[in-house]
Amino acid sequence: MNRQENTTLILVTHNLELAEKTQRILQMKGGKLVNERILSLS
Repeated sequence: MNRQENTTLILVTHNLELAEKTQRILQMKGGKLVNERILSLS
C-alpha cells in the first residue's frame, strides 16, 4: 500500500508479532539503533 500511495507509515510497538507484519524492523535500545531486519516483501 505504501508504494501505491507513495507514503511511509512508522509503527512503534513492543509487540513482535505485529512488527513482523511489516517490511522492515528497526530495534532500538537506550535510544540507539541496535538492529535492523528486512523482511520479505510478499
